[in-house]
Amino acid sequence: MTSLFKGKKKPTSTTHSSASSSTTNVNNTSSRTKIPSPTNSSKTGDTGSENSSHHPHSTTSSSSQNPTRKSKTPESKRSSTSNLLSTLSLTRELTEHDKQLQSEYQQLEALQPSTFQLVTAHQALVLAEDSYEKHKEKLSSLQQELEKLGEAIDVEKELILHWKKKYRVARESYKEVHDEKDELDKRQEAIFDRMDDSHPYKIKIMKRQKREKEEEERYDKETREERKREEEAREKEKQARKKEEEVRRGREETARIQREKRLQTDFNAEKAAYKGGKRVNS
Repeated sequence: MTSLFKGKKKPTSTTHSSASSSTTNVNNTSSRTKIPSPTNSSKTGDTGSENSSHHPHSTTSSSSQNPTRKSKTPESKRSSTSNLLSTLSLTRELTEHDKQLQSEYQQLEALQPSTFQLVTAHQALVLAEDSYEKHKEKLSSLQQELEKLGEAIDVEKELILHWKKKYRVARESYKEVHDEKDELDKRQEAIFDRMDDSHPYKIKIMKRQKREKEEEERYDKETREERKREEEAREKEKQARKKEEEVRRGREETARIQREKRLQTDFNAEKAAYKGGKRVNS
């Protein structure tokens, strides 16, 4: 400011007035410097932005960021509170859901059959299965026997047809031979009756006829005895097979009764160990 007034002398009042004016101008200039115009402010802001990019710790950058941080703080608090309330509400819903599931699970648990009921059902199943398997095996055995019997029956039918034809032929042949013999016997008897009893040939014939008759009787007797022995042997074999079948059925029945007794014993033991569907502590 002094350099502006070098070489110029004015009255004191004038100088004082000028000094006052200069002081006022300086103050105005200073105030204008402190409070920039909108245009200068924008430019300064741009410069501040550029400077802030190069100098993060500049005063202008800090002063421009502080109002923004203060304006976001209430929103952050409200967002945090809202998130906390949402979390608490979700937790409460999950807890109620778990309680509902627990209640449903416990209701189903109360409907579960007791151990005694399970044991009773198991014993009944074992008994029924045992009887089922036994009769199933028996049916299978009978079917196998029936199949074998069917085959044997077919064979016997064929043999019957075959031997029936043979029997007819043999019967006819037998009839023819005996008819011829009877005819010859009658003719010989007529001649034999006319012969003298003291005739040596007649005596010889009479002895031979007696011997043949005795042999025939002995043959008939032996034949009857042989047939009797065969019938007895067949009956004995039949009785033996019947006895074996009875013994086999007896063993099966004894085994079945023993299994049922064991199952019944186990059932009674389980029944005694439970009272009202609950196990009695020993």
